[in-house]
Amino acid sequence: MINTFYNSCVLIEDLIVKQNNFIWIATEERSRVAQKLLGDIHIQFQKAHHDAGNDEEKKKAALDTFNNTKAGATKFYTDEQYFYTPVKTANGLKFAIDHLQKIMATTCGSKLKKLAKIS
Repeated sequence: MINTFYNSCVLIEDLIVKQNNFIWIATEERSRVAQKLLGDIHIQFQKAHHDAGNDEEKKKAALDTFNNTKAGATKFYTDEQYFYTPVKTANGLKFAIDHLQKIMATTCGSKLKKLAKIS
């Protein structure tokens, strides 16, 4: 029973490590995509500003478009609270936790409490 309990704990720990690694990989990818998007937005602004020539109204419109698009992209990539997780890992964690035996509520747990001098 103790081996089963600890094997389940090892499985849960492995799944948590896998989940944590995925989160960091996803964060790095999200950052890369956001930086590329902001660069593309700036290039579009530079082109529109250049094409406007001496027309101050078109230059202001280009700047407004740039600022609004940049603000929207920045908000989406930094403020939006959504979370993606690999379904297989999440389901594995849920299954392992749901089937984790409550060892301290068994006779084996009672013996462990006595050995540890926990009442």
